[in-house]
Amino acid sequence: MTLILAAVPFAITFFLNTIATDTVYLYIGRFVGGMGGGGVCCIVPMYVGEIVDDSVRGVLNSYFNLFICIGILGGYLIGSYTAYTFFAVFCLGSTFIFLILAVWLPETPVYSLLNDRPDEAFRSLTKLRGNDKELVQHQVNTISNTVKEMASGANSTMSIREMLEDRATRKGLLIGLTMVTVAQASGIAPILNYTVAIFEASGSDLSPTIAAITVGGLQIVGALIGTFLMDRAGRKLLLLVSTVGMALTLAPISYFLYLKNNGADPEMLKSIGWIPITSLSVYMIVFALGIGPVPFVLISEIFKTEAKSTATSLCVGTLWFTSFVFIKFFTNVSEALGIETCFAIFSLACAGGAVFTYFYITETKGKSLETILEELGN
Repeated sequence: MTLILAAVPFAITFFLNTIATDTVYLYIGRFVGGMGGGGVCCIVPMYVGEIVDDSVRGVLNSYFNLFICIGILGGYLIGSYTAYTFFAVFCLGSTFIFLILAVWLPETPVYSLLNDRPDEAFRSLTKLRGNDKELVQHQVNTISNTVKEMASGANSTMSIREMLEDRATRKGLLIGLTMVTVAQASGIAPILNYTVAIFEASGSDLSPTIAAITVGGLQIVGALIGTFLMDRAGRKLLLLVSTVGMALTLAPISYFLYLKNNGADPEMLKSIGWIPITSLSVYMIVFALGIGPVPFVLISEIFKTEAKSTATSLCVGTLWFTSFVFIKFFTNVSEALGIETCFAIFSLACAGGAVFTYFYITETKGKSLETILEELGN
């Protein structure tokens, strides 16, 4: 039901965009759409984490990031070559398709058992796992025992204080909050806005539309690689490759912009104009294969059932708050300290994320929730 309700703000947004006769419509629509985006980022990882088998939990949760990338590229393509109102109607139609199909989604067995509805949990798992009644009953019993041990009753919810006092939840919160902050401190939001300028600074003749589509395509490449490797290489390795790769690709962009803004020889800059484009391309790929999807996967795996709702909201709220801060103040900082300084800061933040990942993050690939929590609480 929460998934269905989260789609309603999108329907309102695109309807307002369709009938807009003044920019006020767009402001209201964007605000409401942001509420929908925040809701989706909270509920989708929770929902997927509670319906899938441990062996494929990572890859299915990584689809969230993959389809975000597909949506971004679709927006670039459709928005660039069609009328504004057609784009709004297309998105409105997509929202209604989801609302219709969502009627057939099963409730998660965890939620059903938390609310003392074992028959509903059995039906959900039968739909999700097939008609092997013995297997389904075994999983119902396993989940039921976990819920009883962890929640100690239906609808039990941990307070913020209890979450901070519990060692496993406290460590999970530190991991979740740090990784979503690193994801935004990598500069992804302002860099997406600055992509065209980077292409232009390198001497590229690509139009803004083609530059944006190129970046969107590269994100999908990275997301596909991340999806393929999520349950093979593991979360920790993908995070390390991603954070180290971003640190190493942002540094050359920073140096190139430093040279350009400090009177370097134009011919020399032209001869190394391939550096920012190549670095930006690799940056987009490694972001999408690691730091883009993995925090959402981890958030769905590292919290107790009674802490998951609040903890997920805290992590996603932090993600969007830091995104707002970096977009809001990027121009101010770049004007005061230079755009190259911003990219240097992004690079250092990624390096810090790599150190944190190596020493602090627990690998969760293929492990049950009980095992993950035992390792976090050890």
